[in-house]
Amino acid sequence: MTEHEVRLLVRKYNDGNASEAEKALLERWYFDQLQEQIDLGDDLDLNKLKSEIWQGTLSRSGIKSIRNKGLRSFYSVAAAIILLMGIGVYFYLNSLTPAQTYTVAQLSDQDLDIKPGRNQARLTLADGRIIDLADEKGGIIIDTDALVYTDGTKVADSSPVSSGSEGLSYNTIATPKGGQYQVILPDGSRVWLNAASTLRYPSRFDTEERVVELSGEAYFEIAQVKFADRKTAKPFIVRSQTQEVQVLGTHFNVNTYEGDATAITTLLEGAVNVRSSTDSRSMKLKPGQQSIVQPGSQTRVLTADLDEAIGWKNGEFIFYNERIEKVMNDIARWYDVEVIYKDAVRNKMIWGSVSKFETISEVLKMIELAGTVHFDIQIQGDKRRVYVMN
Repeated sequence: MTEHEVRLLVRKYNDGNASEAEKALLERWYFDQLQEQIDLGDDLDLNKLKSEIWQGTLSRSGIKSIRNKGLRSFYSVAAAIILLMGIGVYFYLNSLTPAQTYTVAQLSDQDLDIKPGRNQARLTLADGRIIDLADEKGGIIIDTDALVYTDGTKVADSSPVSSGSEGLSYNTIATPKGGQYQVILPDGSRVWLNAASTLRYPSRFDTEERVVELSGEAYFEIAQVKFADRKTAKPFIVRSQTQEVQVLGTHFNVNTYEGDATAITTLLEGAVNVRSSTDSRSMKLKPGQQSIVQPGSQTRVLTADLDEAIGWKNGEFIFYNERIEKVMNDIARWYDVEVIYKDAVRNKMIWGSVSKFETISEVLKMIELAGTVHFDIQIQGDKRRVYVMN
């Protein structure tokens, strides 16, 4: 979550106005901060953990102290204590669960086998409201007046969604690890979000251009929208940390995850111009081509394997002579697992394809059949780790 979103949630939590979904989100955020800061061991000190996570999360959210007086201050402190006590109990109980390690074959015979991801996403509206989208729906239609799922049912607590004529308001839809979702934007363009991806978009597009911001991976089918002269099409622009993709009407895939220095844009239909954030020149792609943008390097244009590029959208993992580290990054995001390398295997190459809706043991079994690497899977409570080795 962004700092702004955290502040809004903490305020609603302290005021007693947070929904159950928002409470769960904030508690999960505290949980994640604790995981990042502290290596839990056998000598678990709950009081120390509570103190450290409280100080850490306060500094991240921008809340230095509780300055309100009287009853509100009391409830703020009480809410914080209850929250931290819950987190402490959760970690304590989780630490008592022994870690179990399985080979791929052993895991496939267990009820603990890790299930694939599913349709899930969280929508954050411009006014701070947070809506967990229904996983049985799979898609949402963004309208300037209301939000509805692709089957026509209304999204709860979503109106109004725009700020009228008083400038643009921006909404954000984000998928977690193990999630994916489809979005139909106000102009009719369709976007499929892969796991651990975020799309920021205006509740309405302005008159000159249509601009969205992407972190992660998404497949776009852009609707052609023309200016009043009915001759010129309004450009559609996808911005990310390292590049900008400008299109008029086309189908393309953008892979631009944070932490990965490489941004890959693959064109299926139409034409796009790709420009690196460090280079004023743009590269024009033709159908079947993909651009590779890396900081400090000149943008490259290659012939793409389209099946591999959009396999995730079509429900498959497809790896054609791909580095094992890239493969495991995809698996980690979709199955929400941590990947640990025990040997120097990151740059080994593999081939293969398998449905992404299989359990993780089936996917890892397919990779092991190539004879390149082997896996152990460790499960402790809700912690799932995949060890990669020779």
